[in-house]
Order: sequence, then C-alpha cells, then structure tokens
Amino acid sequence: VYLPAGASDAPIIVMIHGGAWSSGDKQGEDVAEAKAGYFVAKGYIFVSLNYRLLPKPDPLIQAADIARGIAHIQANAAKWGGNQSKIVLMGSGAGGHLAALLSSNPSLASDQGASSWAGAVVLETAALNVPALMSTSHDSVYDTAFGSSMEFWEDSSPTHLIDTSGVPILVVCSTESEEDTCSKATAFKQAADAQGVSVTVSPQSLVDPAQINSRVGASTAYTDAIESYIASIL
Repeated sequence: VYLPAGASDAPIIVMIHGGAWSSGDKQGEDVAEAKAGYFVAKGYIFVSLNYRLLPKPDPLIQAADIARGIAHIQANAAKWGGNQSKIVLMGSGAGGHLAALLSSNPSLASDQGASSWAGAVVLETAALNVPALMSTSHDSVYDTAFGSSMEFWEDSSPTHLIDTSGVPILVVCSTESEEDTCSKATAFKQAADAQGVSVTVSPQSLVDPAQINSRVGASTAYTDAIESYIASIL
C-alpha cells in the first residue's frame, strides 16, 4: 500500500500484475514502482496485489483472490485516508483479464465480500473472449490457464459474463500486437454496449506491446491520458 502524505478521501488504484496467470509479483519490475510514484504524487492511494498462481489455482480462483483483496481494501480505506467508493482496478496481461472479468460482472466479487467499485483500466490483454481465443491459433500459455472445457472458457470470459452491473472499463491495446488485441478490445466493447456497460478502447502505437504496461507512470503524456479517464469516472 503506497500512501500520499496526509491522504483524506483519496481515490485508490488497485494494481493486478500480469505473468500469464503463472508468474509475476506485486513488487515486480514494471508493476508498482513507476505507477505508484506517479499516482501517489497525484493524490491517489496505490495498492499492488498478489494472487495465487498456476498450476493449481485457475483464473477463476485467482479472480476470487483479487476480490478478497478488494474487500480488504474497502474495509481499510478509511483508515488509510481513502474513499472506498473511489476504487479503480488496473491490470496488465493476465491481470488485465482478471480486472476485466471482475469489472464486467462485479457479482463475482460480491461473493467474496467486496462491494462494487468505480471502474477499471485494462492494459493489453488478448483474453477478453476466452472461447474465441481458445478456438483459434493461440499460445500454449492459454492452454495452461484455461484448459479444454468450453464451460470453463465461458465462465472465465469477460465477454460472456458481462452484465448490466458492469462498471466502466478503459481497454488500452497495442496496434503492434501479434495477437490483434485492439480488434479483440473492439469486439469486447460491442458486447459491453449491448449490456449498457461503458467500455472505451484506447489503441496505442507503441513498438513493444509490453510497453502498454511498462510506460504507465514512466511516460507522462501517456499516463496523464489514463489518469484523465480515471478522474472522469470517479
């Protein structure tokens, strides 16, 4: 938990790290340092979460771990000088999938004691429509994460679970992605539109898709645009 000095009624960013659902850490490179520095300077509380990793805990169990983390943050927000109703999830890669999954249907989190939050920022993930992803040529990391069951694919797919209770989501994608993540983000927006859920797609022409995550906090203009979206939904 990274706290601005004298925090009072502060909004809270909750970061969910990536790592193909099987690796990564809340204090890893490109996860917390630059982001916390940027957002804390803007008056946000910044929280970086861990969750249990594959092979045993699957993505739905990981989403439940994140939901319990959100419930804990909400319970402690006032003590930290934060506002529990002004929480925005941020996730990259696998963490982006988990942020999108929970934010598409916050009832998944209410089962773990969390109440709804203000919105989410998804940083470069291909796993927005899991059945479509798994039914076409894909990296083996997705087989490890999602297995071979169509029922599980649908149960872990933000596109399939999106509900009218979903919160606003910004999906940042790389136009250079070999996984065509911007087209996947646009399709996700169409599914959200049908449910009356606000999804904004922000294509970025960064050379390396990983920079969609790593440049947050490090690149002022790029991060300012993300922060402007966050401020607009709080």
